[in-house]
Amino acid sequence: TVIRNPWDWFISLYWWRRYSRLKGQIQTGRVAAPKTPVYYALRRWRQTRNRYRTAHTVGKESVERALRRGWFEAHLARWPRFYFLYGRPYADCYLRFEHLQEDFDRVCHRLGLPGGVLPRTKSRVRPKGVDYRDYYTDWSRDYIGRRFREIVDTFGYSF
Repeated sequence: TVIRNPWDWFISLYWWRRYSRLKGQIQTGRVAAPKTPVYYALRRWRQTRNRYRTAHTVGKESVERALRRGWFEAHLARWPRFYFLYGRPYADCYLRFEHLQEDFDRVCHRLGLPGGVLPRTKSRVRPKGVDYRDYYTDWSRDYIGRRFREIVDTFGYSF
């Protein structure tokens, strides 16, 4: 199974939710534009994404506000169950998302299977070049650390 840094995972979830909401507006036709709704909705998305390319107070406050609202609790409640059974890791091999291709190649070699290049999906939603740490306030950093203590301790993640 694949494990991911909880702080990085939440920022990815945060951006995916923003994108999905806009995508829903496009599909339902709620985005009004004089030309095509898709064109203007995507332009609006790119402008929004570009505003957060650099870490600033608004971005950090937006992430903290999302954590305090609790819209993601359904995701958070399920996540640790993917990795633990009766409080212990259940898989014999964990691929780290941070170096997924290398870990995948290692597992294929170990199993005697031909490797291959993994496809990249959903990679254009989140702004490039901004570290996940730049989105967190002290409170939000500590909240994710407490919420995922089991994963952080077991897999050695740190902020």
